[in-house]
Amino acid sequence: MLKALPAHEIARHPDSILLYTHVGMTHLSADIRAFSMDVLEWMLQSMGQEVVACPGGWLKTLKSFTRQLGWQQASTGSGGWSMYQKTGARPGSETKAVAKQMNVLAAFLRAGLTTSSPAAQADDASRSVLSTFPYTNIRQNLLPERSNVFAHLYLFGQSPDEEGEMYQDREERQRIFGLRYEKLIREGVDQAKKEAGEIGRSSLAIRKAIDDGMRDYAGE
Repeated sequence: MLKALPAHEIARHPDSILLYTHVGMTHLSADIRAFSMDVLEWMLQSMGQEVVACPGGWLKTLKSFTRQLGWQQASTGSGGWSMYQKTGARPGSETKAVAKQMNVLAAFLRAGLTTSSPAAQADDASRSVLSTFPYTNIRQNLLPERSNVFAHLYLFGQSPDEEGEMYQDREERQRIFGLRYEKLIREGVDQAKKEAGEIGRSSLAIRKAIDDGMRDYAGE
């Protein structure tokens, strides 16, 4: 049903869908956890930037992923990490599910931390110059393309907590990721590589997404 809906219409309300997706990601039922990954994967493919920039789209989703994967323990050094540590499942029974979770996490990190390629940016810039010559700074003075463009200022409501904030700029997402989750996820990825197979390959995708997304971040 979701795939049949027009993505440009759904993109106006990603936070409403994420509200239920976050609950599903840490649900006791394995089927519901798996379905939440299908929904989030579809959202990232259809409206990735809207997902990572909406209220709660960045920090709250990262928190849900680390809880789902059992990576809160990764930085404590107590007992090591295992994909069976949280659920107690028989080894091999959740391999595909965990690999899917990690692949979706990699796609989520790419959407939030990376930009288009330099070649694509240069091509867009050249087209912009040619189409607006002899005028300059046209895009900065156009009407915004998205609705409620000043929502992140919370002019007409109470500001949310840190997890519910809107992180619309890539630099802000890099900053908060570097402060709160980069070390935790990297440690979880290092441990996941030891599982080999699908889990190991998925861990490499996450590490590459982080390396590419944080390469130009200077840190604090």
